[in-house]
This record gives sequence, structure tokens and C-alpha cells, in this order.
Amino acid sequence: MPGFQSNRSAQFNARFYGAAALFCFVVLAYFRMRENLFVAIDDPGYLWANPHVRQGLSWANIQWAFTSFDMNNWHPLTWISFMLDVSLYGMKPGAHHMVGLILHALNCILFYFCLYHLIGRWRPAFLGALLLAVHPIHVESVAWASERKDLLSLFFLFLTLIQWDRWVQNRRISAYMLSLLWYACSLMSKPTMVTLPVLFLVLDMVIYGRITKLPDVWRTGPEKGPFWLLAFGSGWLTLLAQSQNQGIQSIADFSLVERMVNAWSAYGAYLQHFVLPFGLAPQVPIQPEKLMLGALVSLIIFSVLVWLILNTKNRYLVGGLAWWAIALLPVAGLIKVGEQAWADRYAYIPFLGLYTALAFCLKKPMAKHPSLATAVMVAMGLFLCFLTFRQVGHWRDSQTYTERIAAVYPGHRVANGSLANLARQRGEFEKAKGYLSLIPSDNWTPETHLIMARIAYGQKDWPMAESAYLEAARGLTPLSAIANAELGNLYLRQQKWVEAEQCFIEADRYYPEFQLSLAGRFQMAMLRKDQALLLKLNQRLKSTPPVPYLMVGFLQGSLLMQEWVLLRKASGPFRVLSLSGT
Repeated sequence: MPGFQSNRSAQFNARFYGAAALFCFVVLAYFRMRENLFVAIDDPGYLWANPHVRQGLSWANIQWAFTSFDMNNWHPLTWISFMLDVSLYGMKPGAHHMVGLILHALNCILFYFCLYHLIGRWRPAFLGALLLAVHPIHVESVAWASERKDLLSLFFLFLTLIQWDRWVQNRRISAYMLSLLWYACSLMSKPTMVTLPVLFLVLDMVIYGRITKLPDVWRTGPEKGPFWLLAFGSGWLTLLAQSQNQGIQSIADFSLVERMVNAWSAYGAYLQHFVLPFGLAPQVPIQPEKLMLGALVSLIIFSVLVWLILNTKNRYLVGGLAWWAIALLPVAGLIKVGEQAWADRYAYIPFLGLYTALAFCLKKPMAKHPSLATAVMVAMGLFLCFLTFRQVGHWRDSQTYTERIAAVYPGHRVANGSLANLARQRGEFEKAKGYLSLIPSDNWTPETHLIMARIAYGQKDWPMAESAYLEAARGLTPLSAIANAELGNLYLRQQKWVEAEQCFIEADRYYPEFQLSLAGRFQMAMLRKDQALLLKLNQRLKSTPPVPYLMVGFLQGSLLMQEWVLLRKASGPFRVLSLSGT
């Protein structure tokens, strides 16, 4: 009996001190996040420009969270998390980032407990959790405020797995129901883990030994039925949200063959960054000229892995690699969302398989040389802390974020376009042109032309501005509405009333609900001293809702933004006249 108590005490000490050490590593690597601001990508829609989030937690906003497809997704618990933060801390970026740090630390501690439960020794368990804690590839999931959904999804996933373990071991119906509940919460934070029912099969084969032959799959199948229903429901809602908001690229934009090659290359890139976490950037552009080379490298890597699997009796290595490959499948790029080839944030959950496999493979060597293992582990942790600390600095603000992308990928269109726009806002027009010149001409988009038009406008180069605005106005998009409205303003400067009016009509025709031409029409009425039109427009202004916050990303830096804000504050035509003249 004393020996049993001593063993229990040793296990408690290992868990407590291991958890405390992990928390210290996370703080050391990520604490500079408290100085970080929000960035221009996604953070406006998720946080500071979202009216529902800005109002904080309320019953009406909770209802909105469960019924909204905002930001191309259905993740109500993520919305509620942001609202709760706003209710507690307001819109302070540092406070939001510190909540992310705490969530990440909790995830690392839970992972440590799970590994310790499976392996029974603290060193390999701590190694696996330490990699999750301080590997630089996870900075995007932790330091980017909008990626709170990653942290929440993994937190609820660990709760799901803990209860699933209780169900498998003790067949407690309460554990089964709790596992189902936590899985639903994970999906309502981010729908990444739609593959969990398949991963349960991996756990049954590798961890629990419940599947040794094919009939065992059907025998254990019914218990996974409700999980399949939740996974299919979440997947359907996600596809619906992405389709409604045009988030998914069509086969015409990115062919199936290109998707498959890109996905295959992505697997190799993730393994490369797992071993060599250098050159990480917030956005990885699709580089068609490098896809085949990436696919060849992936083929070589996978050939080595297959050889290892076929020549090893370590089922945990096979299981860890299977978890990594299956969990990564939904975000590998076969369903194309966004412009990135792959992204660091997608590694947050799949890499658990690699960390687990490594922990099991090093179990015996670490037991033979415990002191050496501890020293190497601490040294590795401190080195990764340094890399992560430096990577967190790249998320300081929109400027450092985009500079990092441009440094790693010099011709990156979005990064150089953003840097050009920031330089334009500071009045550094030649510098802004220099950033745009780094973008290959065949990669220019309407957004790029709009930035060029605003630069030319700032330099009073009217012919160049007109030409660029016309290029930006192509297509029925919110961007074309903005381009037409700003082009109308340009024509007003030249007293081309007919052309200006036509541009305003086009802007309203493309997106009448935004009524972006209203400020320009006011300006035209004032220039022409048309008091009757001023009164008419003022009545229209009173009945016009403010510009939806989803347009904020397009309107940042817009020549019409200041005028629009002034118009929204106006109560009468003469006040509009005086405000617009300042």
C-alpha cells in the first residue's frame, strides 16, 4: 500500500511540474503578443469592425452567432468567445492576445496529460507537448487574433478524446454523451475536425487494439454513427457558408489536377517545416512554377515514410503518421478556399500525430539516458522558443505582417499591394509605386489597379488614375462599385459632370445596398450649387443604412471613406455642406 501511494504521488508530481514547465515555455515564447495589435486581414470582420462582436455578449448576439454564415463559416462558439472578451476587456488587442496565449497553454497541458496517460513516462510525453507549445509553425494559430477558432477547436477536441477514452475503457454512457457534446463544441469552433470519426478508427487500431481484422470495423461502427452525423452536418454547413459567400474557388479557377498537385506538395512542405521551421510566412502564395518540384520532393519524402512504415513494428509511428495525413486532408487544398497554397495554421491539429509518433519512438532511448534526454529536450525547447519569439514579432501589426510576407516571397501580390497602400496613405507615392513594381504584370488584379489608381490620384496624375480606375472597375464586384464611385470623384475634379454621373450610376447598379456614390453625389451638388439636389440627397442619406462592416476591408484607404463618415454625422444639407468643405 505505501508503494502504491508513493507511485500515485510521483505521477501527480510529474504531471504538476510538467504542466508548470509547459506553461513557462509558452509564456517565454509568446508573451510579447501582449504588445501586438490587430492586423488588417480577417481581424476587422472578426473583431473591431464587426458590430455584433463590438456590442459584446447579449442574447441577441448569441442568436446571431448561431444563425450567421459571416466570414464564410459557421462557428458560433468562436463568435461567442470574441463577444465575451469584448464584454470583459473591450477592444484591447493585448487582452485578446493574452486569452489566446492562455488557451494555447491549456491545450499544451491537456496534450501532455493525454500523452502521459498513453505512454506512462513523463519525458516523452513532455517532449510531444513541448513541440506543440513552442514549435514556430503554430505561431499563426496563436498570435493571429482571428485564429481563436483553432485554439478553441483543439481545446474541445482534447475534452472529446478524454471522454472517449473513458467510454472505451469503462463503457460509461455519460462519458459517451459528454464526448459527443465536446465534439459538437469543437465543430462549432472550427469545422476542421470533420475527420474525427475516421481518426477514431486509427485510435481503435493503434491505441486500444479493438480493431485487428476487418469485421471489427463493423462491430465498432454503430458507436461512431452520431459522430458521423455531426461531421456531415458541420461539413454541409461549411460548404453552404463558403458557397453563399463565394469563398470556394471553382474548378475553372483552379483545376482538379492543380489542386491534387498542390495538396501533394503541401504535405511535403508541412513535413519540411516540421523538421526545419525556417522561412515561415503568414501567407504562402501558389507558385505554379514550383508545384511539380514540390510534388517530386513530397514523393521522395513519402517513399521514405512508406519504407519506414513497412519495416517497423512500431504501430504508434504508423498511427501518428495516419493521424497527421487524415487530419490534414480537409485543409490540404482539394477544396480550394482563399489564395494560399497552404498555411501554417492548418498544422495546429494534424501535427499532434507527428508529435505523438515522435514521443512513442523516443520512449526507450529517453528511458536509457534520462539525464541526456532532459538536457537535449530543454536545449531544443529554448531554441524553438527563440524562433517562435521572433516569429511572433512578425505579427506585431499589419506593417510587420506584410513586410514578412514580402521578405519571404518578394513578388507576393497581396503583401506588396498592402505595403504600397500603406505607403500611399503616408504620402510616399514613389515608394508605393516601387512596391507595385515588384508584382509581376500578369499577376495584377482589380485590387492592384485600384491601389495604383489611388497613388496616381494622390500625385494628381489624372490620365493614369483614370486608366487604373477603369481597370479596377471591371466585373460585378464590391471593388468595381468602389472604383466607379472614386472615378466619379475624379471626373468631378475635372468638372466632367456627365461622366461623373454615369460612374455613380454604375456604382449603385453594381451594389445598390452600399450606395457608395452618395458622397460623390453630394460633392457634385455642392460644386454645382444645386440646393434642391442637396435636400433630396439629404433625405436619401437619412434613410440609408451605414456601409456594412464587410465593406471595411475594401474601404480602408478609400478616398470616399472620410466623406462618408462626415455624411453619416450630418443632420442637414447645410451642415453637410460645411463638413464636406473642411
